[in-house]
Amino acid sequence: MDYMRHEPLLQDPNYIRGHGNFFILQMEMWRQQQRYDDIYEEGLRILPILTPIAPLMCLVVEKYKACAVESGNLAFLVAAHQFYITSLKGQLALNTEQELAKRKQQELQYIATHDTLTDVYNRRFLEKEATTYLAQGDRVTMAIFDVDKFKQLNDTYGHAVGDALLVYLGEVAQSHCTVGIQFIARYGGDEFVFVCHGNSLRYRTVFNALQQTTWTYGDITIQLSISMGVAVRQHTSYEELFAAADEALYKAKETRGVLHVEETSIC
Repeated sequence: MDYMRHEPLLQDPNYIRGHGNFFILQMEMWRQQQRYDDIYEEGLRILPILTPIAPLMCLVVEKYKACAVESGNLAFLVAAHQFYITSLKGQLALNTEQELAKRKQQELQYIATHDTLTDVYNRRFLEKEATTYLAQGDRVTMAIFDVDKFKQLNDTYGHAVGDALLVYLGEVAQSHCTVGIQFIARYGGDEFVFVCHGNSLRYRTVFNALQQTTWTYGDITIQLSISMGVAVRQHTSYEELFAAADEALYKAKETRGVLHVEETSIC
């Protein structure tokens, strides 16, 4: 093969790919993939290539010291290597862009259904999921609870402490939920909603885990008091179920620190 006749075409990746018949047999995987310079150095280490005019070639680079082991025309090897590195950079850039887009989509989906402070589900998810349960004709248990005198705690110790307390409430309540059966959502402020798909007394476990708990934050120690209202409904709307549980919470707040179950609830 006349090399001089092909020299101008070696700068065209399409020619190398379509007519040069270069095949990369194997390569050492690179560890550093954050910068192109690192990728370039790692990619140069071992690059076996089969060309139309020569058997196996291997270009070896150790940092700034390079050694070419060839059994044919080195120009073809260099051209193939340059095409390989260019393709590698393009593929990595494409993969990175796709991965970033995928992560962004996942973040948006998470934000759409979760409370950004406590990481439990948000009000939007609560309404959608509970509505789905009820639409299926299933029995649904809803328990609404909050911290007694939370505003006073916030005013006394500051919003940072108040936020930390909300995170704690969410974590404890979430730890008592079974995936696919119960979930916890933050409705707003210090008000949380426990929802159970079916008739369950699991809300009592959540209440007992939080009620009269000693919570410590730095050098601050607070004796928690929780009020909870519970309602159970079937063949009804989300609005009616929530209103019933909210009314039960209102009655619990009259005494504070108690769990009140709506009298007409199916238990």
